[in-house]
Amino acid sequence: MIHYPIEAPVTDGNQLAEAYRLALQELRNQAPGARILLCDAGGTPQQKSTLKILLEFMFDRQDIEIYHVSQGAGYESELRPAPPLAYRRIIDAEQILGLLAQANYLGALDIYTRLNRQAVEEPLYHLLKFAHYRSERLTADARDHADPGLYPAAWQDRIGDLRAYAAGEPAGAYLPWAQDCLRPEAFFDLCELMALAQLNYWLRRYTQVVMHLSRFMENFLKGVLSQSYGCRYEHSNAKGMHQLVRVAKKLPAVRSHFGKRDIRPSLETMILVCDELDNPRMRRFLSGFRALHHRLNPMYRRKEAGGPPYALNQVRNEIAHNGRGVTASLFLGIPRLSEHIGDWAEWLGLPDTNPYDTLNALIKEHLA
Repeated sequence: MIHYPIEAPVTDGNQLAEAYRLALQELRNQAPGARILLCDAGGTPQQKSTLKILLEFMFDRQDIEIYHVSQGAGYESELRPAPPLAYRRIIDAEQILGLLAQANYLGALDIYTRLNRQAVEEPLYHLLKFAHYRSERLTADARDHADPGLYPAAWQDRIGDLRAYAAGEPAGAYLPWAQDCLRPEAFFDLCELMALAQLNYWLRRYTQVVMHLSRFMENFLKGVLSQSYGCRYEHSNAKGMHQLVRVAKKLPAVRSHFGKRDIRPSLETMILVCDELDNPRMRRFLSGFRALHHRLNPMYRRKEAGGPPYALNQVRNEIAHNGRGVTASLFLGIPRLSEHIGDWAEWLGLPDTNPYDTLNALIKEHLA
């Protein structure tokens, strides 16, 4: 038998926690893989609760057995098993809430399934899976876990967003201006990208914001070019870009813009070609795209003290080609970017509450 003397005030939870932690670490080192049996008879409430919390936090569920002594029907003492995970559930729930606040759904899912082996059969498991796949833009996988049939009747009035997602309905409003220039699946994708851009902006993950916004702009333009000019990007980006150049060369305004420069398959060309269409609502987006492009906004060509700020496409290229992240000062130096995010979300008809905030609220509600 190994003895671990505990020298700490029996009513001071903090000092008890440190003493127990050291003792349990020593026990784990001397007897790795050992099964832990705890009888909480005797001792102060602080001693009992502190030891249980540390046991549940430091050891795997299957390695712990907890017993307590209670009075039987004939007033004799009985040794009865006690569920070992009451405190661990509280600790893990707090960790999951912290991870949700950072949109770390995979981390939350890992903690949830580690605690509960039957988790894969529970609605909350599917909800966390859906949130993870949605945030990773794995649409087909997300739809597998958005199926309303996976959720009990009591949840049905709260999972409207999941039901819509499973049916391919966008988070925004697919209004006539969008129907005129974007296919339903393209509009759905744009709403998802903008929701992620908003989410990462609020979380101050500026590298992710730049990448989501850049992808939003490119996908928006490709969607319009596909619908209005027949440029096909689905199977070959190169083929779609080749078709883009052919269209651009037929448009006098685009040829005039490039002058002696070659018309190349680029974001600049995509914006200019789309801007020839008669769709005022769509062209409001293009106005923002122009403002954020270093060749289409005259501000970026002016010689100013210290040089002009970076354009969004330039910052994106630093990430994609040089592997550099985006600092707060660099991101916030892109003129009016936060205003563009707000405008684009509003014009898409996204709800005032970000879809991920709605999703997090539903997860929290059923986590307890």
